[in-house]
Amino acid sequence: LPQLILSFTFSQREKPDPETEGSAMEKVERIQSEKRLVDLPLDCIAKVIGSTTPKDACRISSTAKIFHYIADSDAVWAHFLPSDYHQLLSRSSSCEFSGDLSKKHTYLRLSGADGLLIDGGTIHFSIERHTGKKRFVIGARSLYIEWGDTPEYWEWAPEPGSRFEDTAVLQWVWWLEIRGRIRTQELSPGTNYGAYLVYKMGDDKYGFIVPAEVSLEAGQGGEARQTRSVYLDPDEEEREEEGDMPDERDDGWMEIEMGEFFVQEENDEKEVEFLLLETK
Repeated sequence: LPQLILSFTFSQREKPDPETEGSAMEKVERIQSEKRLVDLPLDCIAKVIGSTTPKDACRISSTAKIFHYIADSDAVWAHFLPSDYHQLLSRSSSCEFSGDLSKKHTYLRLSGADGLLIDGGTIHFSIERHTGKKRFVIGARSLYIEWGDTPEYWEWAPEPGSRFEDTAVLQWVWWLEIRGRIRTQELSPGTNYGAYLVYKMGDDKYGFIVPAEVSLEAGQGGEARQTRSVYLDPDEEEREEEGDMPDERDDGWMEIEMGEFFVQEENDEKEVEFLLLETK
């Protein structure tokens, strides 16, 4: 089972709801029709704009000079950033997020393609641009990999196109087992998340003739455990059993959905465990 390069990613499953965005703008327009919005105190205007969406705030910003000033203010964009974003920034050694960076620019950078590497460069953090929901990619260095410290089986090397300095490259192994965990309190409350295995197949590949088992368990007891059989190599023709196929992403990496789970309130303290296992 050679040359398997991997990471895990957690992303919001829902897409932004156009009806919700529209209703937010309608709220602003209704206030304008009932009373001139510019006649309200500035903090009230900021609260109204902050109750919309980042996209709406940018649209409102272009309607009038006073709205541009308020819609770009920290008071508005503080509503869109995760409540613990300061703590997450402190887990990074990056100097891009200096103290004088506005909250709007912080939001735009965190929702951009680069995001932010935290915890010694082993986890990638970003936010979804339309909603501000948190997303994480857990690099191989933060995963438990059976025999991962044995050079005969696994090699650690940089990989072009990877967010991380090191990637785990499988040489060969009889027992493929990879585990990882994330706490729900690190994620955005009131959000349905999907967990994905992201990896790349090397040119010198063989032995993937049986599917691997991927599973996800949210909380203890196994009641919410989800399990699937998936072939890691989409080009493998000698398939011995039934199994799903991975999806190829636009960047050339492969992606397997491991399961989904819902994060309730901020005090929803559960541990989500994900597993890849192939022992045949």
